[in-house]
Amino acid sequence: MDSLTEAERQLTNLATDRERIQRALSQAVEDADADAMIRHRRALDDNDVRQYAARARIMRLRKSEDERARQDAMAEREALEVALAEATRQYADAVSVADERRVQMQTIQARLFGLDSFIETHRQSINEGTATLRQYVSRWHTDAIKAASDDAACI
Repeated sequence: MDSLTEAERQLTNLATDRERIQRALSQAVEDADADAMIRHRRALDDNDVRQYAARARIMRLRKSEDERARQDAMAEREALEVALAEATRQYADAVSVADERRVQMQTIQARLFGLDSFIETHRQSINEGTATLRQYVSRWHTDAIKAASDDAACI
């Protein structure tokens, strides 16, 4: 960048010099000084060549800058593509793990539901058994009291 700035400054200086030489050539023509006219004309030609060279150098430096920026962009793009591939792989892995966890969760939920049903069925069976047992105990108790009162009536 410094070289480009320097080349642009050199071109500006050459343009300023050209204006000065042009004024000096005009003065030499007015003064009819042939040696000065030849010297200033050669200086103008030399200045034109130097300006052309400075413009060519500026174009070459800009091209180099553009190529360097393009290479930097391509390198950054390649790095981003690698990062994207890695992020995509990690995402796919995470999705796979999440799917596995979802299947595990659903399996556990299904087993819990089955156990809840099993527990509820057994609770109902226990309650029914307890109710039947109460009826039997109550009947035995009633039968025992009745039998005791029948025996007592016989005495």
